[in-house]
Amino acid sequence: MNSESRLIIGQYIPSNSIFHQLHPVLKIFLLFLFCLIVFQMKHINQYLCFIFILISSIFSLKITLRLLFKGLSPLLFLLFITFCIHLFSTEGTKIFQCFGFVASFEGFLKGSFYFLRILTVVLASSLLTLSTSSVQIVYALNKILSPLKKVGFPASEFALMLGISLRFVPVLIEELEKLKLAQTSRGASFYSKQPKKLIQAWLSLLVPLFHSSLDRADQLAIAMDVRGYDPNIERGSIHQYFWTKKDFIFCIVFTVISYINYSLVH
Repeated sequence: MNSESRLIIGQYIPSNSIFHQLHPVLKIFLLFLFCLIVFQMKHINQYLCFIFILISSIFSLKITLRLLFKGLSPLLFLLFITFCIHLFSTEGTKIFQCFGFVASFEGFLKGSFYFLRILTVVLASSLLTLSTSSVQIVYALNKILSPLKKVGFPASEFALMLGISLRFVPVLIEELEKLKLAQTSRGASFYSKQPKKLIQAWLSLLVPLFHSSLDRADQLAIAMDVRGYDPNIERGSIHQYFWTKKDFIFCIVFTVISYINYSLVH
């Protein structure tokens, strides 16, 4: 996978950092727990503290600032829309007015709050995928969901589906960039002010991208079938992962940081 692809979520960068050495089950469990904590937080200062820790952790994986911002750039539009919705829809002290919509100070605070909430979850998810391979993700999800097999839930298939889907995200983003360059060289205008030309330009991307996605899925299905994959057979793992002292120490550090961050605000 090209490390210069646009979206940072879904990429894996081999390294020997502390995050790479942690047990994959622990990393996914802590991510789930972290997201629960994030959605319970009620102060901007809490998010700023966690964002600083997450960015520092990502930099420890030898990720450059340029790659980090480039990887987050596709999400900036979603973050900007989230911020603007709260900025102009919340009543309060007027800051300015734009096209008949009033921006309030309370809306600015609320928009910043949800902006940082989404950014925190994205950074945490990025840290997981950057330090965990697709094989480890499938292994961990299969272990976590294995108790549900007793009630007929297809845990192995679900884990495999999520693992493949996660790794397909940056691949499709990279494919989209290639198609965009190819269509631009053929005269497509993606920044035209005419709605008709704009729709035609994006359709020239979506149709081949959809076709390429189906083709990749078909090739993957054939490859799995040739290798004898059977979802009804219990499968083992060629890689064995063991719990170590680092896992328990990291759990303690995570608990302490979360408690301190919560206590400082309350």
